[in-house]
Amino acid sequence: MTLRTGRSGRYRYYTCASAAHRGNTVCPGRSVPMDDLDQLVIGAFAERVLRPERLEALLSAYIARSAEADTGRRERLARLKKEATEAAGAKTRLMKLVASGALEADDPDLIEQLKEADARRRRAEEEIGLLEAQAGAAGPKVITPAKIAKLATAIRSALETGAPEFRRAYLRLFVGRVTVGDEEIRISGPTATLARASGVYRHLPERREHR
Repeated sequence: MTLRTGRSGRYRYYTCASAAHRGNTVCPGRSVPMDDLDQLVIGAFAERVLRPERLEALLSAYIARSAEADTGRRERLARLKKEATEAAGAKTRLMKLVASGALEADDPDLIEQLKEADARRRRAEEEIGLLEAQAGAAGPKVITPAKIAKLATAIRSALETGAPEFRRAYLRLFVGRVTVGDEEIRISGPTATLARASGVYRHLPERREHR
């Protein structure tokens, strides 16, 4: 979704980017007040994700505890490397279609697919780096259940007490996609960001200005 402003400039809302550019035949073209959606997403993220037991389950592949965990990390590394290669290959194929004239460089679908391929590759490479670092880490950089609990408390506090702009900026660090449906809102994001925050966590600032 993309951010729009009402005619008076007083109201801000999210609307479907595809519908805005190509019409309602692409999607229903929902529009949601920005503050309402932000509050729903922040509340759901804090309640459903920022619980120590939930975070520990999400980040189980990163927690160094046993030989079995090491085996799981190696298997996940192999899958992630394959995913990164496939994403890079998908982008290469799309660029070849542009070069051959089969697709226009400014085609909205092409642009979206290129962005998605880049995002997939970056997410995979980031997680690969984290898993490799975790496998060889020692001391304070190792992700532990205690650090996960501390991180959950700090982020929850920041999201509950910060200014609206601050909360939205912080949320964007951890939430990659918000899909608004007729009856539900789906929230997703890379676990690698949470893992990185857990592994190098010292403290989160109580206030920070974002522009």
